[in-house]
Amino acid sequence: MANTPAFDLDAFGNTPMNCMTLIAGKAASATGHVLVGHNEDDGGHVVVRHGWVPPRDWEKGAIMPAEEGCALLPQVAHTLGYYWVEYRKDVMGLSNADGFVNERGVVIVSNSMGTSREGMENADCVKDGGIAFNLRRALAERAQTARDGARILMELIDEWGYAPSGRAYTIADRDEAFMFQLARGHHYMGARVPDDAIAVMPNHFNLHGLTDYPEQFYPADVVTYAIARGWYTPAKNGDFSDFDFARAYQAEDEFFGPRNVMRQKNGLRIALDRPWSVEKEGMPFCVRANRPVTAQMMADILSSHYEGTRDCCAHFGPGLSPHDASSIRYICTGTTLESDLFILRDEPELTTVMSSFGRPCQLPYIALHPLLAQPKALDPMADAGARMDAHLCPEDGASCWRDTPWWRMRAFETQAELLFSDVSGGLRALMERYKDDKQAQAFLTWHLLDGFRGTVFRQTMFAEFELAVNQMTERGEGLTADALCEKYRQLNADYFGPDIVVDDEISLEWARIPHFYYNYYVYQYSTGYAAAIAADETLFSCRQAAAALFDAEAEQVVFTMNATHGLNIAISSLLGPGRRAVISGFEHNAVTRPLAALGAEVTPVGGALFQPSDFLTRLEAALRQPCDAVICTHVSNVFGYRLPVEEVAALCRARQVPLVIDAAQSAGCLPISLQKTGAAFIAMPGHKRLCRSRRAWGRVLKSNCILCQKLQFQRKRCIPAGSGVADLG
Repeated sequence: MANTPAFDLDAFGNTPMNCMTLIAGKAASATGHVLVGHNEDDGGHVVVRHGWVPPRDWEKGAIMPAEEGCALLPQVAHTLGYYWVEYRKDVMGLSNADGFVNERGVVIVSNSMGTSREGMENADCVKDGGIAFNLRRALAERAQTARDGARILMELIDEWGYAPSGRAYTIADRDEAFMFQLARGHHYMGARVPDDAIAVMPNHFNLHGLTDYPEQFYPADVVTYAIARGWYTPAKNGDFSDFDFARAYQAEDEFFGPRNVMRQKNGLRIALDRPWSVEKEGMPFCVRANRPVTAQMMADILSSHYEGTRDCCAHFGPGLSPHDASSIRYICTGTTLESDLFILRDEPELTTVMSSFGRPCQLPYIALHPLLAQPKALDPMADAGARMDAHLCPEDGASCWRDTPWWRMRAFETQAELLFSDVSGGLRALMERYKDDKQAQAFLTWHLLDGFRGTVFRQTMFAEFELAVNQMTERGEGLTADALCEKYRQLNADYFGPDIVVDDEISLEWARIPHFYYNYYVYQYSTGYAAAIAADETLFSCRQAAAALFDAEAEQVVFTMNATHGLNIAISSLLGPGRRAVISGFEHNAVTRPLAALGAEVTPVGGALFQPSDFLTRLEAALRQPCDAVICTHVSNVFGYRLPVEEVAALCRARQVPLVIDAAQSAGCLPISLQKTGAAFIAMPGHKRLCRSRRAWGRVLKSNCILCQKLQFQRKRCIPAGSGVADLG
């Protein structure tokens, strides 16, 4: 590699906000799929937000919002739907989201690249402020393929120029992957990752010569521009074979900075399973894979603290976390907020996102299939993804975004559900999509059953093998290879029966399963898989039942700890200091106390008891002034007074004011519809009129109650759904 610098491996530095990206071509991948891995590093430990933005048609003249001071790009007529992952807590909208996969299966991730020279030398090298982080969103909205995304990126940079100092963009699909490294302004270099190669990208430019790779992309003046500014002088006049983009366009004090050299060096070490010599081999953009690249290998790189080298735990004492070290920067650091592995399959809807919702060295990767179950419709008050979608509307702008407790709760709930829903939830979506295809139905059914065979049935066999080995030890029998092979082969014959041919080679399988040597845990597989399926089915059934009972979509149902918790989420999402709430004069402390704590302006509306018309007249008068939310209980917990929530809802709809209904005393007794009222939120508990067992609380719904039917609760004495209050003693 040209112009490889000398550097001091002991001169480590540590910076707080950098990322890491890995790319494997489909021929390098063990499964034949393009793989992309990405660690997102940022300041502060925040709740990671995941969401879906639906496709959309735009009117002529629409623009794409951008960061302050940056160019407002003309919007295309139609934008694709996309799933996104956002890590930053202090920004508005999607511009700072760091991972995308759109409905065509195109993935976009990006890395900081430190400071480019052009950022220091020429502050006027962009048009109208240039394009910034919304480039990621533009690619997600528009790219039909990865190659199409590469074209779009170059066209946007050629026209507008790039505003930040330095950035790398990865664009990938099922067929190929590209990396573009951007200096500030109109200059960049890009390359297609060869199918048989793996790329390890820390936070410095590492694209070098003009002909290093079969497909490369750069503006026509990338060399002459660098020569004119004294950043590059060819060894021979007119011969640019020694041109090095990284050396020319990276700021001199950051070119191959030690912290990034160490990260790339160790990533290559793990990928190739051999030491990597920077002095002899340089810091290339990618290398030919010498063994199949797996998602596990990528996870090992992204979670690495340089285990097995002299640099692991060498600079801090025992008992400390590697994230506490200040003298060395690992790949997984104290600022790593999430890690994602994208497996790009032939069908875009089957694209797998393996997400670790935190540092990958501490949390497992969970398989998500975000393109399988896209929301049918989005209500800004019912789905966090719609709130982000609202940011795309130029007329609303960034003011639509709030980093609210509602959103944090929805994100947490989504993450928790994903622990259980990948197998049965994803399968359910596919079964529905291909319900008229008998062959597809048969295949999907087999897939589920095979999951049980491999994860429940087979792991149970493993557990029995472990038990047998321990019993042999207790009896003083020798644990020879022959004895273990014989036992393992017999178990396979016993478990799978005479219709399955048991090859002699299966007898040796025990030898490649490491946990047989050092710990015993397979029972967790056999029990956990079944428990996960059951948990998902319970959750899904309960959500469906609640949606049917209250006339809502299943996606609009959120489980909270109790009604007070739900009211707090709703109120915190809509109100805060300087915002005005109109409430009834019959509200519970669960409403009044959070309003007081938030510092909201509160206007209570009273009226004579059991005279709804008086209350409505007063409410209408209160709504003549600007209002951010109306909060109204359905039934007073003190007086048993039923308020006219339907009429209240009509007044709110007419004035486009969000309505929060406290149904703590009515849910399960009085009918209430989310759709008919148009309420932003309806909060209710589960321990009053909904599904209370007589043994625990003295009340339960009768058998014709939807929730009871769906969840199969014990049915003894009950309150009919839709009836008045009945005392069951």
